[in-house]
Amino acid sequence: TQYSQGNSYTENTAMLQQIHWNYQPPNIDQRIRVAVLDTGLSPLQPLIWNQVVASATMIPRETNAWDYRLSPGTNNSHYYQDIAGHGTMVAGLIQLLAPDAELVIVRVCDNYGRSDSWKIIKGIAFALENRAVLANLSFGSVAQPSALEYAIEDAEIDGLVCIAPLGNNNLHQIMYPARNNHTIAVSGIDNLDIKASFSNWHGGADLASP
Repeated sequence: TQYSQGNSYTENTAMLQQIHWNYQPPNIDQRIRVAVLDTGLSPLQPLIWNQVVASATMIPRETNAWDYRLSPGTNNSHYYQDIAGHGTMVAGLIQLLAPDAELVIVRVCDNYGRSDSWKIIKGIAFALENRAVLANLSFGSVAQPSALEYAIEDAEIDGLVCIAPLGNNNLHQIMYPARNNHTIAVSGIDNLDIKASFSNWHGGADLASP
């Protein structure tokens, strides 16, 4: 749905049904504000944008937190960017599972999924500034950047909890920032509730999710 006016709610619901995921959102009086630090949100998804209370891009020479593919040949590449669309998918799933949630969209990754500590730290600061209480960080690194570690710890003190994946390399390890003790580290499971073939695994995981 990143490339069309398609209904992300319908398409994401169909996708979750493929893994037998029958989730009923709880009745919560308080509106939860969730930050999505990812590739942004497609400009072709007005229904999701209606839930957005703040957005920003940390990518140089960009003005919008838009998630979309550039044409072939851009950035000295002859291939379409495989990562473009990831942020839209994540925001759409949050809208599906928590339809009353308010979204803070922060584009910290480019269309190839590349980022760095400074962009992510600025993204966390933007999420805090806009009073998000959860931040979804769908990326990882084998390096342990000290500045990012401190930013995540300070964010928790200020009321922002970061959630990150162990990694998608089918290895017995936790990628950073999930390895930080102040994040919620999540591994992936399949429709049989066992480890997804691609997911990393480790005793330090806090949760497992489809």
